[in-house]
Parts: sequence; C-alpha cells; structure tokens
Amino acid sequence: MSTASSIRDQIEQAILAGELGAGQRVYENALATKHGVSRSVVREALRSLENEGLVTFLENRGAVVRQPTVSDILELYDVRAGLSATAGRLAASNASTAQIEELREYQSQMTKLRDLDSEAEYDRLNIAFHDLIFIASGNQRLKQIHDAVSKEMRLFVRRGVAGSGGLRMSCFEHERILQALMAGDVVEAGNSFEAHIYSGKARMMQNMYSTQDPAFA
Repeated sequence: MSTASSIRDQIEQAILAGELGAGQRVYENALATKHGVSRSVVREALRSLENEGLVTFLENRGAVVRQPTVSDILELYDVRAGLSATAGRLAASNASTAQIEELREYQSQMTKLRDLDSEAEYDRLNIAFHDLIFIASGNQRLKQIHDAVSKEMRLFVRRGVAGSGGLRMSCFEHERILQALMAGDVVEAGNSFEAHIYSGKARMMQNMYSTQDPAFA
C-alpha cells in the first residue's frame, strides 16, 4: 500500500468513526508533519477522499469533511434502496447455507442488543448484516457500488436508527428479510430489503426535523 493510500485510509476511518465531523477542516500541514511526508502526498490522499464524497475543497479553507445536504441524503437513500432490492433478490438465490447461518447469528445478537438499547454495538452488527447480504448476492460490482454509497452515508446514517423505537423496528424488518432469504423467496427478499432502507430514510427524516440538526442544512 502506498503512503498516500495509508494516509487516506486513516483519515477515512476518522471520518467514518465521527472523530472528524461534518464541516471540520482537515489540516494538510499537520498531517504531513505527523506522517513525515510532503504536503503533496497528503493532498493526493485528500483528493481520493474527495472522489469518494467524504471531503470537499473550499476556497481559502482547503479540505473539509463534507457536510451533506438534505438533497444529498434523500438521493443516497433512494440509490441505496434500489441497490438493496437487487441484492436481496440475488441473495435469495445465491446465498450459501453458511451465509444464511451467519445472518441468523447477527439477527440473534441484534435482538438481544435491541432489548438492551445498545445502539453502538447494534450499529456495528447492522452494518455487518447489510454487508453480508450484498456479499451473498454474488455480484461483486453491486457490492463495490454499495460500499461507495455506504461510505457517504456513514456521515449521517447513525441518526437514522437512533433510539429504542428505531432499534425495534430495524430488528423487525431484519427478521422479514432473513425469513425471505431462508425461504429463497426472491420477490419478498428484494421487496423487504428495499422497504427496510426506505423505513430507515423515514426514521432519519423524523430525527432530522425533530432535532433541527444543523448538519442537514
């Protein structure tokens, strides 16, 4: 892995983990000094993140963590819903027995976490559950596109599931998806996974307007 790629990965993880918030400046000089590289190497890493939709360059400010607009959010949810519908249909046909068992285990763990209102750990398993369905689809290009969209969505997606009510609804919807996959029901698996994403979109919008979060301006 090149030095620029390594630095890109570290900045990306800081953004996805929320350590660098929306609108926060990413200082090239500080990163160059920290890693003992030139500013051009850091700039290369930041340009890569710009292509992924995680940072943007502003005049007189340099690189900042991208601040999504309402329009960005709505469009990404719609794209993700379409991708998920396709992944669900393909996974219903292509998922292996081992993958189905792994999904069942994720669901079992999430059910326990739902009852404990453990949002952070639920969030981790939620991501793994979704990712595994895309892997089980057997379509690598679909998985690559999903990964790119998901990275952008991590700028705000945690707000879409927050709260015990959100955890319960999310867990219920996961069960519908899982049952369809276990039955090999192509239509229901696609429809349930798509509906799950749109449900998350609705929860996110409700949270956004109830909190008047400035990050969505």
